[in-house]
Amino acid sequence: MISIKRSLLLCFCFLSLISLHAQTSRLPLSNTVLERERREALIDALNARELPFEERSLFSAGGFGSSIYVSFDPETSEARVAGTRLILAIPFVGTKASEGAFSFGIEAGLAFIEAIHAQGELLSIPVLIAFLGDETAKLPKEQSRPHLGLEDLYTTLESPETTVLLYVDIETAPEQVLIHHGAAYTITARNALEGLNTLCKSQRLPYTLAVRFNELYKLGLVDGPDVITDAAAQEINALYLETGKRLRVANGAIAPQCLADTLAAYATSLTPTMENLDYHFLILDLFGNLIIIPEALAVTFFTLIMAMFFFALLVYTIVHRKRWLMQWGSFMRRIWVPVLFVFIMILCLKVSGSFITLASNLFAIDPRVVEHGRAGFKILMALFLFSLFSPLQQVLRIPRRAIFYGSIAILFVTLGVFIAIFFDITLIPLLLPVFLLTTLGALIRIPFLTYLCAFSLPMLCLSRFLNMTDLGGEKLASIILLENIWISLYLTIIILPFMFILERAKALSEHQHRLKKPPSISSIDRQRRAMIIRRLKCSAGILLVGLVVFMIYMNRLAKVPMAEAERRNVIEEAGSTAPELLTIDTLTEVFLERRTVQINLLARGEPVRFDLYLDSNDGSQPVLYSAPMPFETNEQKNSLALIMGECPPNPLTLEIVVPLDFSGVLRVEALYTTWDPAIDSLPPPATDDYLLKVSKTVPIS
Repeated sequence: MISIKRSLLLCFCFLSLISLHAQTSRLPLSNTVLERERREALIDALNARELPFEERSLFSAGGFGSSIYVSFDPETSEARVAGTRLILAIPFVGTKASEGAFSFGIEAGLAFIEAIHAQGELLSIPVLIAFLGDETAKLPKEQSRPHLGLEDLYTTLESPETTVLLYVDIETAPEQVLIHHGAAYTITARNALEGLNTLCKSQRLPYTLAVRFNELYKLGLVDGPDVITDAAAQEINALYLETGKRLRVANGAIAPQCLADTLAAYATSLTPTMENLDYHFLILDLFGNLIIIPEALAVTFFTLIMAMFFFALLVYTIVHRKRWLMQWGSFMRRIWVPVLFVFIMILCLKVSGSFITLASNLFAIDPRVVEHGRAGFKILMALFLFSLFSPLQQVLRIPRRAIFYGSIAILFVTLGVFIAIFFDITLIPLLLPVFLLTTLGALIRIPFLTYLCAFSLPMLCLSRFLNMTDLGGEKLASIILLENIWISLYLTIIILPFMFILERAKALSEHQHRLKKPPSISSIDRQRRAMIIRRLKCSAGILLVGLVVFMIYMNRLAKVPMAEAERRNVIEEAGSTAPELLTIDTLTEVFLERRTVQINLLARGEPVRFDLYLDSNDGSQPVLYSAPMPFETNEQKNSLALIMGECPPNPLTLEIVVPLDFSGVLRVEALYTTWDPAIDSLPPPATDDYLLKVSKTVPIS
């Protein structure tokens, strides 16, 4: 009799497990309609090609979609166990979604699969093609959790540090491919970028790098895609491909097969082991032709330039040692002069920043508006204010004034170069031309060429600035507009070499003028006063014109206020007689020392996301034994948040397991991004940045 009961019990448990597994596999997936259509069409295409694939649900990662993986392993056993792995990641729905059964990226991914399938014998590393679900987000940035498919992909990697990720986010056929190879304060290794750069040239694939100067990434002046930021946190070398802007259309749109062939050649070119990863390489942009220089060659080139400079300096000191000692003796006796200039420039930047703040308050400019117009005016105004002090330099008795200014400029630039070397070698492409032009400006005695060197210094930064503005970043402007003494000091060190070379050019011009027309002794003081007045008039006139232009600019900026984001909250009370916007039903089942809580959610309309929080009544940290999706604790350790993706099924059913003695509340929030009068009784929002949060709390005890 006991054996019969045990048999029946085992059968019941087995059947319950089967039903539970079936229920888990039939979880209601409810992401966007476009993503579901593309997933089904891709499955049909893979089945038609008789290619094996894996469909991976994202429910365990908090998402409600699924990803599809297609894997290729090399034939040799040595390569099969190698650490290097290539992942081609393609979202079902990209950031700029368009209608259609397939996006350009998915078509290129299918063509890539066929190319790899045909060239399997050439493959030396494992290759994974991942079509990712739940990659986009509808919620505002502070609330969104994009790239759930990519996060789930990271959990399958055994050695992320030897993984190369190509993320293709292209919806429609592009005329040019734009490649991101870094993010703020990080770049991808040269070993991953160089091969793709070479193959794009050989395959005649129109492409360009989004950021052509590594120093912009290293200094954090551009953000870069969050895909690369997340990959860098996982120690993955990632490249992000999107649609580029081509100025001149030569061959029309790129075909998916062209991109697929290039990526297939890139996959076969990767070696099984990625050693000596180079994160300090240089990029030279020669009229659109990108040349990548390894770190070793860059260091050798820089060392050679510095060796030639110090050798020339040594020869000069030996040949003209008396003049050298006399010049540096005079310079060291007046070493306090550059320190005075530093304090004056910091004061000018402070006055300029205070004036911009005053003008912004006068015109009621939104403090959140940060753009390059005001930042550029702060620098220009500081330069003009500094030029007002230039007549005072005539009072200082400085013999060989031109040589003195040239020596100060070389001293500042040399100090800046050597400090930059200790931070990162990739700053050399920016600082080395500045060093060479400053040195030439300090040695050349022809005023026109000295002026040319002086005005060439800011022009070197123009290409970097244009590259930043193309990406729409405002970080540099926000840094310049900061009222911080250290920021002012950094800007002073950058600006002063330009001002010193400019002053040297002025001194040389005045010296030449005196040589052509030697003044009499009685007219020297009169000419000096006239020159001081002329300089003051010129600087003051330019400053006044600039102030008028700036006031007109601020007036126009004040007429374009930044729209306020609409954030609305509705808190529903449990047991209220009003029609429910959010319905929460809980069923509890106790087993041993655990309590399984089944949660049934139903919201009116179409919520973009459900947020679930488990709060304890006594302020202690809640304990959650298991949940179908990830969860995390807040900073105060008194609440647990279940991480869920967007576009959930409505109604939604899930189960959590808590301790038997748990006493707390379940707080549920339904988020909406579209105004619905049946849900939100307030008037329609004035902006597109709309978010409604409907909250409700039920006890669990």
